Amino acid sequence: MTTFAAKAELRRRFAEARRARSEAARIVARAQIATHLLDALTTLARERPVRVRQTSPLTVCIYLPLPSEPLPPRLAADLVDAGIRVLAPIATAGEPLDWCVVDRDGLPDDDGLPGASGAFVTGPFGLLEPTGPRLGPAAIRGADVVLTPALAVDSAGIRLGRGGGHYDRSLALMREADGPAAAPDPSGPHAPRRLRHGAEPENNVISVSDARVIAVLFDGEIVAELPREPHDVPVTDIVTPEFGLCHIPGQMPLNAPGRTPPNMTRRRDVAKIDEHGAKST
Repeated sequence: MTTFAAKAELRRRFAEARRARSEAARIVARAQIATHLLDALTTLARERPVRVRQTSPLTVCIYLPLPSEPLPPRLAADLVDAGIRVLAPIATAGEPLDWCVVDRDGLPDDDGLPGASGAFVTGPFGLLEPTGPRLGPAAIRGADVVLTPALAVDSAGIRLGRGGGHYDRSLALMREADGPAAAPDPSGPHAPRRLRHGAEPENNVISVSDARVIAVLFDGEIVAELPREPHDVPVTDIVTPEFGLCHIPGQMPLNAPGRTPPNMTRRRDVAKIDEHGAKST
């Protein structure tokens, strides 16, 4: 099976598992993820002026989730209320994402429905998109944090996305801003970028040495290894309801000492899922 075909099959199976989750379970998971992300991002926003000697607000690239996804629809509004600068994406086929600054007006509610202001419309891919002035694809280079959708993530930070390639193109633009050394090596292990020298990853607090790229997952969507292609850009962190926000410096640290997230041991086999979620066999 080709890498493309393997990804397509995994994408189908993970998406099917998401659709099979009950609405009650999804509500609980989203509430837990909201708590993890708000705690981490508001902490980073408070500490940013001291750590990086800048008074500009923290900038977070967010996405507006589909009903089956784990990201809480109200998170964008909560971040704006916390004084965080929020950018939302606009997708065009075959291109990196464009970005727009969003304010409190018309942001989605708990049900993922926008207000009546016309600040958001349904785009060509069925996703809510902002209607304000566009900043251009390069706006992602100014982000401190990028929240990205994912169906699964493996122990090296390789992300299984929806298949459109928008985030890989956009994350590549962000990496280019730091020079060739920061770009993933197509012939290498696709390891995420390291923390600055001497820094230690902290549970639930994002390092400000580099922009963090956080994949938002349900529990059971962490796998040992995913098929990868040269254009795949690894994430630096994941957030799940159970484990919270975890950094991936090549091996995932834990929020609870002594606990191991499922399927994080490196193996050569491709992840498979059953009716309870994701696992490697």
